[in-house]
This record gives sequence, structure tokens and C-alpha cells, in this order.
Amino acid sequence: MNGRSLRCPRFDSCNANVCPLDPQWPRAEHRQGERVCGLLTELAKVDGQAQVATVLSSEQFDTLVREWPKVEARWGDIRYRLKNAAKTGSRIANAKARFHTQPQGTQPVPLPDVPQDVPGPHRGALSAQEGAA
Repeated sequence: MNGRSLRCPRFDSCNANVCPLDPQWPRAEHRQGERVCGLLTELAKVDGQAQVATVLSSEQFDTLVREWPKVEARWGDIRYRLKNAAKTGSRIANAKARFHTQPQGTQPVPLPDVPQDVPGPHRGALSAQEGAA
């Protein structure tokens, strides 16, 4: 890392005290039961590195992978939570699957044919324009 903070894409919504993308993370405190970095929980899953790599820059991804073992070594609670997270499905993969799947029953309903002799304000306006032309 070049000394500057690598802003996490989840910064505005994440409540984890320990962010491996923050160069100051070694000074952070983590208490048992507090939130754990969502990107770390994704890394711990089957195919997690491939999923996380799709949502981070290469510099962010490299930093996250490099700092991961250091975070686990420092806090047993985070290590335990990542081990449990590895047993669950990827939120990133699930979100991608939902985004790319056409929901059932959402096909547009065709509009009924309207006979030309049905009066309506749009038809009257067109007739007046046609008559003036």
C-alpha cells in the first residue's frame, strides 16, 4: 500500500470497527459480537476470492488478501466468525444471481386493441390537426 487509505466500497454502510483496507486498522479495537468486515467474510467462503475480486480494484483486493491473516491472528472472535461464514453462501454471488435472473410473472401484459372509431381526446386532437393541415 502506498500509505494512503484505500476507501472501501462499503464504507458508508459498514459498521465493522476493523477495516483491513484502512491503514490504521492495527489501532482499531474489536469486541466479541461486533460486526466483522463483510469483505473478509466473503473471502472466507468457497470461491470467495474470485467473488471479492469482482467488486474491488486490484490494489484493494491485494491489500485485503494481504491483511486478512493478520486480522485473524489478532482477534479470535473474527477468526471464529470467518470460519463460520465459510460454511454459508456468498452474498455477492447471490446478489449477482438475483440481478441477472428474470423474475417470474413479470412479462408485460399486451394492451388491448382499440378500435379506430372509439372517441377520445387524443383522437379529437389529431383530427383537428389533420383538419387544419
